[in-house]
Amino acid sequence: MPAVGPQGKSGVPQWDIASTPLGITTKAAKDPKKVETLLKMVEVNATDFEFHLAMRMGEEGKDYMVDNGRYISLIDDPNNSKESRGINVFHMLIARDDFYKTITGKFNYEYADRVYTYKGYPPVFVPPVEAYPKHLPSLHKLTLETYFNIITGDLPINAFDDYVKRFKEGGGDEIERQIREAAGK
Repeated sequence: MPAVGPQGKSGVPQWDIASTPLGITTKAAKDPKKVETLLKMVEVNATDFEFHLAMRMGEEGKDYMVDNGRYISLIDDPNNSKESRGINVFHMLIARDDFYKTITGKFNYEYADRVYTYKGYPPVFVPPVEAYPKHLPSLHKLTLETYFNIITGDLPINAFDDYVKRFKEGGGDEIERQIREAAGK
């Protein structure tokens, strides 16, 4: 079970049936053929199981095998990962539960249906704001350093309170304010 916070809230991030946002770089966006190809790949990924399977798992017999309805990866070399072979590079999850469940296996879903009794926090999609790229590098660095130092014991656990204060003062409050304004909240 996830930890319970001081206000009694508890949960973990909850994945939705929606994929993570898909972005097209400004360089690719300059070429209409690239944009069209990428969008066709997204569409076919959501409508053609064989294409989806190839994108997620690779080539049957070489990259994965099917054993009693279970899709098992044959890639176990850390120096030659799926991504280095061009497999799963888009990480395209889709709103087709049947595709995802077929590959992931019904065991996972049957188990989760039996034991999953708490709700997670749904992902939050927010509008882009000017403060985000302005403060992101320093906030990211502060977060990584603080978490690492607390985990390794170089900082005490109560250093997290100082981290929160520094995060807010270092641009976190500004980002949140701009997001609320942009979202009309």
